[in-house]
Amino acid sequence: MTMPTTADQEALISDQLAKKLVALQKASPAAFDVVVKRWKSDQEHAQKMELAPGRSVWICRIAALGAVAALCVLAWHAIDKGYAAEGVTIVTSLAASLAFVFITGRLTDGDKKGSSGKE
Repeated sequence: MTMPTTADQEALISDQLAKKLVALQKASPAAFDVVVKRWKSDQEHAQKMELAPGRSVWICRIAALGAVAALCVLAWHAIDKGYAAEGVTIVTSLAASLAFVFITGRLTDGDKKGSSGKE
């Protein structure tokens, strides 16, 4: 006896599901409509969840850019008002923070890629 392949199993499952859906539509059109609406809702949710990681990366980048701009403006203002030491401290801490984020971010991304086997 030969084992069915994955494609055969998927075709069998989809054929069985199609038969069940046709039977449900004939037996209860209202229940069929509910099933179809929920299925569409699940598909839309799955699509949104696939896009979420990419969106969160860009939101974080924009927020980080805003924070860098705000600190640059604050440092510039401090230097203009005669508080050069404070302005330099702000710029230095900003540079150190950026270096830390980029170094640890690269290490974290590399670890993630290495653990999943995708490169």
